[in-house]
Amino acid sequence: MLPTTPVALAFANTLAPRTPALRAPEPAQVLQHLAALTQLLTPWDLQALGIWADASERYGMRRVHAHDGSGLPDGQIVVHESPAGGHRALLWCMDTSPRCQVWVDGQALDVPLQSNGQPLTLLPGHWAGEDFFCLATLVDDASGPAARPADLAAAGDPASGTSRGLWVGQVSTGLHWQLHPAADEHWPSPWARWVAGAGLRVWADRQSESSAPARQLALDSQRWT
Repeated sequence: MLPTTPVALAFANTLAPRTPALRAPEPAQVLQHLAALTQLLTPWDLQALGIWADASERYGMRRVHAHDGSGLPDGQIVVHESPAGGHRALLWCMDTSPRCQVWVDGQALDVPLQSNGQPLTLLPGHWAGEDFFCLATLVDDASGPAARPADLAAAGDPASGTSRGLWVGQVSTGLHWQLHPAADEHWPSPWARWVAGAGLRVWADRQSESSAPARQLALDSQRWT
C-alpha cells in the first residue's frame, strides 16, 4: 500500500526526499514540518506510510534511516491518536536513546529537560483521556527531592533505571505536571487514566490499575494529592 494523497506524499518525501537537496535541512525544521503534516494525515495515510499497522489503529511507529536524506539521524517516529480522535501526538527519538521529543496538534510540548539539555521524557507515551498526554520520565538531578542515586546513575543509560517519573500535559489548557515517586515508592512504568467524575489518576504501572492510585488530580483543583 503506497501513499497517494498529497499530504501523505509530502510526508513520505520529507522522510526520503526524491531529489537530494544541496544542503540537508536542520533536524528541528524537519521534525516541525512532520509534526504539522501529521495533523492532516488520514488513518489510511498513516497505514500507507507504514506508521500504523492498520487504519483502525491509534498508535504506531516507523523507523527513520539517516541515509534516506531527510536530514534526520537514525531513529523512530511514533504517532499517537487520542481516544476520540481529536488530537494527535508525534514523538521522535534517536536510535541511541529512548529519550523523546513530542508535538501535539503540531505544537512542540514543553517537556522537562535533563541538566545537559536532553529530554527526560521517554517512549512510548500514552493518552490518559482525550485531554491528557503522558510520558514516563527519567529522574534527573534537577528533577527535585525525589531523585535517588540509582536513578541518577541511570541518567546516561535509561534502560538501566528501575523507577520512572511521569510527565502529564493537558492539551486544552497547556498546563503540565511533573510527578515523581516518593522515596518509598517504585514506579517501573507509570500509567495515568482520566476517570469521569473523579479526575486524573496515576498508577505505578498499568498492571496495578486495579489498586489504589499513587496520585490523583481532582476536578476542582490543580493540585496533586
